[in-house]
Amino acid sequence: RPYKHNVIIPSNSYKGLRCTENGYNFVMQNINDFKKQSLKLFTDKIIYELQPFEEQRIEAYKKYKKALVIFLLFLVFIIIFLICMFIVKVPKEYESFFSIFLAATEAVALYYLGQIFLISKDFERNLKKQIMTLVFKNVPNFKWQEKSDISNYMIEKFRLFDFDLQSRNDDDCFKGKYKDIDIDICETALRITFRGILICLSLKDKNYKGLTLIKQDNLFTTIDKPLKSYIKNNDLKLVKLEDVEFDKIFNVSSSDQIEARYILTTSFMERLKNLKTVFKADKVEASFCSNYVLIALHTWKDLFKLGNVTKPVYNFNQYKTMIDEFASIFELIDELKFTDNIGL
Repeated sequence: RPYKHNVIIPSNSYKGLRCTENGYNFVMQNINDFKKQSLKLFTDKIIYELQPFEEQRIEAYKKYKKALVIFLLFLVFIIIFLICMFIVKVPKEYESFFSIFLAATEAVALYYLGQIFLISKDFERNLKKQIMTLVFKNVPNFKWQEKSDISNYMIEKFRLFDFDLQSRNDDDCFKGKYKDIDIDICETALRITFRGILICLSLKDKNYKGLTLIKQDNLFTTIDKPLKSYIKNNDLKLVKLEDVEFDKIFNVSSSDQIEARYILTTSFMERLKNLKTVFKADKVEASFCSNYVLIALHTWKDLFKLGNVTKPVYNFNQYKTMIDEFASIFELIDELKFTDNIGL
């Protein structure tokens, strides 16, 4: 099929791919294979599927620019207005009028700021609904979804957060399997306290009897919080570990001291310390309970972005960035050796 746009792909992107009579055999043997196969899939298939969305993007971009211009005009007006009010003394009888006028102007500016965000997100969400199935063609049983399977009850059960989950806003959610481990990924915001990624791993060959928390803030707010899970209050005790450097970074608490030390081997602790750098996260925390592990990566970065309204839909860099982010999630499992027998 003819395609008029030039897309530059690194020449070594296809190295190592196996061909069959029906085309490329998308079987992920390792993370490098996943990256190479994904790049090949982009040039062979995805780029053509994206083409019809370019007109939609252009229309959305026009609305985006209009909202942005109006917002900036109101912002400049508000700044000038505030400067004038500061320089010129306003008579008392007009103070309430000017205050109401300023509040109304700020409300309009905030409305258009919200429109900028909504226009961009609506286009991206619509694009992902149509294209993500194809993106995951080389990752069997992996899918994008608007609703996360990580329930509020499960999050409360893991006790990584010491606040009620009354306000939750999910963005991108994914569900699938990697190396026989069931994975739920949810990019979410919980109130104003947490913004980042929740990764829930189901480990079929594990069965943790207690609850073990690894946090980077003060654990006492969590320990003393009235529980909504099956574990009784005040059952968590601080775990003193031999690794002094690890103790400086993380606070560990568990209802089973012996099991906590069994989980937190020296090699595991070293890998966990590296995660903050690998994922460029502000904090990395984890909770072990039953046969599950919940990992919370605190980051304000907007991940898994595909379909930026300000860039052509066939832009290769945004697709590659998303693939690299998924590769990082798979590397997390490899990095923490959940599939190996290292004491977990």
